[in-house]
Amino acid sequence: MIPFRCNDLVNLFQDSSVAVRTTALTLLCEGYANDESILAGIFACWDKYGVEHAFADFPMLSYLPASAGLLEAACVRAANMVAGRSLTNSVTRSAGKLIEQQLQLPANELEPYMELLRKTVAKSKIFFRVDLPLQLRRQSLLNQTADQLALQLDTALARFCETQNPDALTDACLILEGLRRQHPNYLELSAVLQVTPKEGGAAWASFSATLHSLIQFSQPGLEEHLGRHLLDHREVVFSQAVEALVRCGTAAAGSTLVAQFEEANTRAQLWIARGLQRIRQPGLAARIASLATDDVHLRNALLVAQLRQLDTSHDGLAVQLQNSQSVPAQWLELLYVNQRLWPGAAVDVQRELGRAIDKLSS
Repeated sequence: MIPFRCNDLVNLFQDSSVAVRTTALTLLCEGYANDESILAGIFACWDKYGVEHAFADFPMLSYLPASAGLLEAACVRAANMVAGRSLTNSVTRSAGKLIEQQLQLPANELEPYMELLRKTVAKSKIFFRVDLPLQLRRQSLLNQTADQLALQLDTALARFCETQNPDALTDACLILEGLRRQHPNYLELSAVLQVTPKEGGAAWASFSATLHSLIQFSQPGLEEHLGRHLLDHREVVFSQAVEALVRCGTAAAGSTLVAQFEEANTRAQLWIARGLQRIRQPGLAARIASLATDDVHLRNALLVAQLRQLDTSHDGLAVQLQNSQSVPAQWLELLYVNQRLWPGAAVDVQRELGRAIDKLSS
């Protein structure tokens, strides 16, 4: 998935400000962007500024793009980064994060690199999150038929239904991934998402595994089906529906979040606003601006969502900033990123961005 203004954000990895570089990377990672240019841009930034100075809190990122084309380079870099350094060193921790996140690649893409990964992992205890046996389990499913996988999935779901053991759910998701990737037309996930079942039964086990799987990797076309669960009263349901829509990252995902905002409960609205902060699509900023709420926290969250669209052609942004009673200090880096993209911005947008930056900087 390549979000709106992805290339502009990757270009900001070369910016002189570490705050701008970090914000640009965070915007991409929080939206599950996976274009190969992002990882290449990270490497280029490391080469220019040094791993320890390129990005703030790099090891704390919960997601990084993975690329089979750059996996060998990632392993070589990681091995060099851990050499002679302690486990608490920021460079070592960055190496751990880098390799850990490459394991989200499909099993068939990881398979040729398993020996290289094994050798890399053996170089430092920082790679403790790299679960190679789990990867071998994923690869053991590659040559199985759809019916074989379906039988295993039923067994894993029954075990989860009986025990509520997270390990059983992990196994079910692993098998479901194999079915979805290798036999994409075998299952009709939209049928599973038609209703929200009560917790604890077989239908709940299947529903939970489906949501977890869609959070792991997206399936465009299910946005409307996911959207119905934004109106569920249970946070465990609507929060995961938001996450699955963010993982999808499509225009339809953004539209679904907007469409369900007014009917959702207050807690779900906050989750939806956070979801809209992480999806970037052309024209979405204006639709976010149309959402109405009397809650000041929600209004601020929706304004952040507009700023995170990085759509400097959205003239409504100037009005939103002008009407904002206060601009929180944590918005400063985001305002700077928008400022870097000024060449295409309307004059009033430039003025209000500048006003907000001056206010926070003074």
